[in-house]
Amino acid sequence: MKYLLDAFLLRVDQVLTFLEDLSIPFTYNQAERDLPMVKAKHKIAGTLRSEARATAFCPIRSYQSRMRKQGHSMLTALTADFVGKPFPVG
Repeated sequence: MKYLLDAFLLRVDQVLTFLEDLSIPFTYNQAERDLPMVKAKHKIAGTLRSEARATAFCPIRSYQSRMRKQGHSMLTALTADFVGKPFPVG
């Protein structure tokens, strides 16, 4: 614990930047925020039933996450995807 505190104190201006600039998320790890949704899906359904469903679920969630991160409306992004003209994710 002491090492963590020492590291924090050495970089306090970097660690607390998100408090001053609200456009910076609390965590930079997008995957860390996306994982709970997969776990929730697993808890609700009991399972993703098959590897094919899991394989389909993850790219859809990834696309939704990227679109949200880029500021797109979910309805607009998914509609564009369903008509065959998805927004670029890069």
